[in-house]
Amino acid sequence: MTKVYAPTATAPSGVTHAETPEQAQLREMATLLSDTLEPFAVAMATHIHEQVPALGGVSDRDALEATRVSCESNLSEIFSMIRAGLSEEAIDTPPPALEYARFLRSRGVGYEAVITAYQYGVAMFRDVLGLELGRRVSNPDVLRRALEAGDAFLSAYIGTTLQRIRMEYDSAVPAWQPAATDAVLANKASMKAAETFRSVQLEHGRWIAERPELSGARARSERTLSAFTEAIRDAATDPELSRRLSLAETTVAFVLADEPELAVTLLLDGTPIEAVDGVVGTPEITLWIASFDLAQLISGQLKLPMAIARERVIAEGPVRKFLRVLPVLAAFGERQHRRDGSAAPTAHQGRIEEFLLDEENEDSDETGFSAAQRDLLEGASEFQHHTGAMAVTERNPGDFWSVECIDVYKSFGRNRVLNGLNLGIPEGMISVILGPSGTGKSVLINHLIGLMFPDSGEILVHGKSVPNRRRSELFEMRREFGILFQDGALFGSLNVYDNVAFPLREQTNKSEEEIRQIVEQRLEEVGLSDAATRTPNEISGGMKKRAGFARALVLEPKIVMFDEPDSGLDPVRTALLCDLIRKVHGEHGGTYIVITHDIASARRLGDYIAVLWKGRIVESGDAESMFNSENPFVRQFLGGSSVGPLGME
Repeated sequence: MTKVYAPTATAPSGVTHAETPEQAQLREMATLLSDTLEPFAVAMATHIHEQVPALGGVSDRDALEATRVSCESNLSEIFSMIRAGLSEEAIDTPPPALEYARFLRSRGVGYEAVITAYQYGVAMFRDVLGLELGRRVSNPDVLRRALEAGDAFLSAYIGTTLQRIRMEYDSAVPAWQPAATDAVLANKASMKAAETFRSVQLEHGRWIAERPELSGARARSERTLSAFTEAIRDAATDPELSRRLSLAETTVAFVLADEPELAVTLLLDGTPIEAVDGVVGTPEITLWIASFDLAQLISGQLKLPMAIARERVIAEGPVRKFLRVLPVLAAFGERQHRRDGSAAPTAHQGRIEEFLLDEENEDSDETGFSAAQRDLLEGASEFQHHTGAMAVTERNPGDFWSVECIDVYKSFGRNRVLNGLNLGIPEGMISVILGPSGTGKSVLINHLIGLMFPDSGEILVHGKSVPNRRRSELFEMRREFGILFQDGALFGSLNVYDNVAFPLREQTNKSEEEIRQIVEQRLEEVGLSDAATRTPNEISGGMKKRAGFARALVLEPKIVMFDEPDSGLDPVRTALLCDLIRKVHGEHGGTYIVITHDIASARRLGDYIAVLWKGRIVESGDAESMFNSENPFVRQFLGGSSVGPLGME
């Protein structure tokens, strides 16, 4: 489907304004039918349960409610995408649909029954759409093409969703890709359900409006934009939060793709930050985003870098600047949702007690990976071309990526450590580089901060070449990095307070009072306020790591790197440290790069994951896609499964 933008707003460059009559009809119907979202979902869920006994029937209220929630989330996603003119590449399975699949699986409902449920849901949706289009469109050619456009979108959406659910089930049954000729789509029961739904709504005076401007769609979009704007204005009233958001040093216009006349501009280039209605001046960054996605953005449910990569959100300008502070905004939004205090405390809210691990994994060698894991990586390394998973075209280098490695080679004598490394690190996320010792992780770290340079290839940090920088530029660039080393790398002769204060005293002109305020704040964030006067030999290994973490944060770096943060910790303390890292990332934002060989840590921490083996990236992508990779080697490796292409041989 061609990406369509209404001609009443200034669309991003390169995006077409053209809209065919059938696309206009389909968008109009999505706008009108969105008014019926809740009763439509109820009627559809009831119909599905009547036709698919394996789900439990209409008398099973828990199952029926779960089906209703899934139907509502899918309908909302479909209406939103069509209204915003998003392409099929932007399709994203709604989380409630995945939760529904897990719910059904926990009840012993098979994947085949899930497919059948979707078939009856799609059939009813097509019949409702066909009934209303047939009443409104007199031109038979336009009607036919509008129905075909709807079928094309449904085929892509349902096919993608069922394929994702198929991975959830780990099923060998092929996903269903709807086609207009499928017999199930012409079943009489679904047509009757569609007619009954329409007649009941008409009887109660709740059927759709005659024209889009009379629907409630625009009012809902206005409420979404207003809620987003008010959240930003609430954030502006907190001086520290406003200061952290102003580190973006940019202005961002949010334009609703489904209602292009509605927009808000965030002024994040000073304190206090501001949210101004409309597009103000010439914003440095413009984001075209569906109102459905904007509602998910501030709560962190929408992964904006991934949405941009899939062209679900269209970005113009150096969006990396905004992505840097987005975790801060998302964490604030999450706190707003939990202001009633009803949510249970998370793991990082508990007191962190540390002790060292006394035993080693007997099955691992000096690489930190078991023999079985190494065998899997050997197979994976030849299975798929080594490259990053996201293809994002930047108008200017550094508009999107925080760090890029492009065809990087590095050898020491005959030992080639980096072997054509291609890796992109998105801004504003926790990226995990997963690989065993000896495969190039430490060498990669040294390349990123300019302590080593590649034999060939390019490394870009914020769009600028690392190897081509002058010495003074390298020193300036390194101030943008904070690093947590494996053992904390604390000075043994200094106490914890002075270790954390060291970068401030060496690299800034701040007074001791200013330094005290910063150090005490960082120590409090990592739970070490009571250990400030202790020396490194008086604290545990986990506390050393947290002290090193505090020191890495004092200069407010744009990029924080963690070298094997889980090294030497047992699983419980590792989990607590991971929760702490995620919590602090939500408070400060920026790009976090975690180097580890621990798959559990990667699962707990990673927004974006890259598997490094023999100096190359086996595969990389967002965490969900990686742990559900279609690469059977990677999927088996990350899942730790005995079922897969590689075994003991």
